[in-house]
Amino acid sequence: MKKFKLNTESKAWIAYDAGNSAFATTIVAAFFPIFYKEFWSSGVDSLTAASYYSWTLTISNLALLFTAPIIGSITDLSRTTKRLFASFTLVSIFFVGLLYTLDLGAWFQALIFFGIANYCFSAGNILYDKMLVQIAPQSQLTRISSLGFAFGYLGGGMLFLVNAVMTLYPESFGLDDASEAIRWSFIMVSIWWSLFLIPLVIHFKDRGVALYLFAIRHRPQRLFLSL
Repeated sequence: MKKFKLNTESKAWIAYDAGNSAFATTIVAAFFPIFYKEFWSSGVDSLTAASYYSWTLTISNLALLFTAPIIGSITDLSRTTKRLFASFTLVSIFFVGLLYTLDLGAWFQALIFFGIANYCFSAGNILYDKMLVQIAPQSQLTRISSLGFAFGYLGGGMLFLVNAVMTLYPESFGLDDASEAIRWSFIMVSIWWSLFLIPLVIHFKDRGVALYLFAIRHRPQRLFLSL
């Protein structure tokens, strides 16, 4: 039996999971909820602040629910998977970095930035998963996907560990306090995520069929049927 060898695209796809998982671990699961509660929503009733946070997640997820079929249809009919993927990811990275700039009590801006970042992260992941179908042969989808999950846990866990140590011992990193360490963690996630995005954007070749303009001009109903 011939041994399957990972190509450059597959390696870049697997490695990217180590980058975007930092958003899920450091931002969503750990530091944003804590920093939002203790810093940005300072002066706001705790129940009210929690309600605002829940509504932000709800709106973000509902927006994804209604736009995901549209995103999928557009990329089904055109070679725009990589372009849209990179756009969503860069927007998310940008707004994660902007969290560093927010001061005490800036709960509204924090939720706006987080909501946009969370939506674009999820929308980008739809296209990221779609890339795998173009990259890998059917027989290797499970293997490559599993490697991606493994690298995702490894990469996201490694950066989270560094950020956690920074927060516990800020003076060892030349920082004033835990608050400053958490703010720098947002910058670190943006940089980390960007570094793993670059190889995938460079090496992935979109193999989608460019039927978008044809469908608009000759068979516009196809756009709606694809939904």
